[in-house]
Amino acid sequence: MELQDWRKEPRKKYLVQIVGSFAEFERAMLRERTKSGLAAARQDGLVDGDQS
Repeated sequence: MELQDWRKEPRKKYLVQIVGSFAEFERAMLRERTKSGLAAARQDGLVDGDQS
């Protein structure tokens, strides 16, 4: 399926929006896992406070 003119066709627009929603969700989950992992590492003394 070509998505070049996805704004003109309702089904293609819907598909693009759904895929975008999944990407946004995955990005949020990645951010959450990263923060959680860093917090755990800090608690174990594996990461210092320097973020430069």
